Amino acid sequence: MTFGPTLTLVLFLLAGDGLVALWLTGELPLPLATAAALLLLLGLWAESLRARGFPPAPLLAVIPGLLAAAAILDFLFVAETLLIAAARLLLGLMLYMCWTMRTPADRWRLVLLSLMAVVAAAALTTRPAYLAVFAATGLLAVWALALLHLEGEAPAGAALSARRDVATAGFFLGTGLLALTAFALTALFFVLLPRPGGGVTLGRGGSGSVTGFTERVTLATFGRLTQDDAVVLWVVFPDGQRGGRLYWRGLALDVFDGEAWHQSDPRRFPLPHLPDGFTPVAQPRSARILRQEILREALNTRVLFGAAWPVGLSGLPPGLTRDAGGALYLPAGHAVPLQYVAFSDPAPPGQGEADLPAAERERHLRLPRLDPAIAALAREVAGEGATPAEAASRLEAYLSTQFTYSLDLTRPAGRGILEDFLFGRREGYCEVFATALAVMLRSQGIPARLVVGYLDGAWNEYGEHLAVRQRDAHTWVEAFLPGEGWRTFDPSPRAAFDAARPAPLLGGAGRYLDFLWLRWNRYVVGFSAADQFGLALRVRVRSLAWREGIARGWDRLRAAAPQARPGLLLVLAAGAGTTGLLLWRRRLSTPALLPGAPPVPFYLLALRRVRRAGLQKPPGLTPAEFAERVMRQGGEPFAPLRELTLAYYATRFGGVRLSPDDVTRLLALARALPCRLPR
Repeated sequence: MTFGPTLTLVLFLLAGDGLVALWLTGELPLPLATAAALLLLLGLWAESLRARGFPPAPLLAVIPGLLAAAAILDFLFVAETLLIAAARLLLGLMLYMCWTMRTPADRWRLVLLSLMAVVAAAALTTRPAYLAVFAATGLLAVWALALLHLEGEAPAGAALSARRDVATAGFFLGTGLLALTAFALTALFFVLLPRPGGGVTLGRGGSGSVTGFTERVTLATFGRLTQDDAVVLWVVFPDGQRGGRLYWRGLALDVFDGEAWHQSDPRRFPLPHLPDGFTPVAQPRSARILRQEILREALNTRVLFGAAWPVGLSGLPPGLTRDAGGALYLPAGHAVPLQYVAFSDPAPPGQGEADLPAAERERHLRLPRLDPAIAALAREVAGEGATPAEAASRLEAYLSTQFTYSLDLTRPAGRGILEDFLFGRREGYCEVFATALAVMLRSQGIPARLVVGYLDGAWNEYGEHLAVRQRDAHTWVEAFLPGEGWRTFDPSPRAAFDAARPAPLLGGAGRYLDFLWLRWNRYVVGFSAADQFGLALRVRVRSLAWREGIARGWDRLRAAAPQARPGLLLVLAAGAGTTGLLLWRRRLSTPALLPGAPPVPFYLLALRRVRRAGLQKPPGLTPAEFAERVMRQGGEPFAPLRELTLAYYATRFGGVRLSPDDVTRLLALARALPCRLPR
């Protein structure tokens, strides 16, 4: 391929790399990304299409203004941040430049826009696939910049675009190795450069909700509920104490109006932030502390999750708050992934206390106007004279065994949702089960509240971590029992429903991809100062161990065979002498060049061919004298060496600038020289 088409192809590949990077952010809908890819592909034939009047020149002239207006509207009404709007504008400008590129300046602009798109995507995605995009960017950028430099250095009028001896396979291999070296140095700098703090970013403000988890539970949701397989929490247990089924506690709701639950106390209480980055949440109640390293994906909620019950957090920014129900909140910010460590005590709060304060007890017993049959059913199931703990356990068992879990709920006709569940359909999802238990507990004088969060997750044997997905969003009940505190009850019989769910399509391969995703986020996206210090410490310990091992081995060698020392020194001396001899011979075999003068490739190739035939040029012989000696010894097959020598003199000392065709012909003559003397 000639130089011109090669340069165009490399530039378009770099622009396509920028398009893929922007698509990985999730901010480009698939139809838009597909249309952009099609326009980029058609841009390879833009010059011929423009010559035929497509697209019309007036349309091309107004496109930059349209892109600017679209970017402003995008930022004002669609995009969540300025960076997202700017990324989409970069995409439009890249496509415009691909269709209007004519001059070297246009080509430089396309490279700049493509690199800006990759950089913008780095702030909007943490997907492992971005590593491949970044690596491709490094390679394509080196190729593009080298080719553009050659284009800029070519003399005016040179037919560089049609030459085939510039962008060769050797050129791409050499510059590719240069890009690989730069990538390795970048990885080294990534590990060595100092980092401020833990590199944790903040969650999005507001009280919105996402599919699965919600901050307000309502029973007025009808139709088929769909389940989302997106992972929201990646959890590693450094101490290996996972235990049984875990409830990832989000927030507690204490007010029920007949159809929905919400919080009665909107106050947030600030939590202290210690100098070492630790945030105490509550006083530990036992010695069974469960430590969890959690990677939380970007969620549209400020609620933090941890195994029940969190007593401390680490690795999070200052400004954390807590509400009256024990929920933990991030300060306001943008929704991006973050990493933190949670410390949980399975012993519930209030353990050992006989009762709640009067105001708190009254709040957790309040009920709206309901069908009296609900309280009557609760009394019947709990039994006469049952203790609060016995009553709660019997009600939980009744709901979990006599009712069916379902994600399909239709609006009842002529009766309330809860009444229809208990006395009609007898099936529902976890919010309905939890509401029924909480209401029945309150009707029997047992304080209760609804808790929303996530239930357990899927264990990944490759990364030894727990993947908690949106489909694991769950609602359960916490009831206050005298002496036991806030005890967890889960009346939802979803275990059988989850067991009947079809196996994941990718199976073990999908779990391995999850493992790679976690490693990418943990050791690349979330690489912190603590990780940097730990790596340096491990390298230091390992180097000391190696040094001690080498010293012990050397001591054993000297002690075991002191007579071997002269022989070892002789071997070392022989190795050094052999290396020096090889270097000296290489120096003699290299033709002498004038200081500062550029080499002549066709003459160097000719000398190598002649040397392979056994004819070495002595240092004191001129090129012309050497050519005559070679022709005397080798005969007519070496006659082209005379022409090559004359061209060498003209180029090296006469200042003659050979044309590309002449250089190509002389290289062919040099390659034609035989490598053996005739017999």
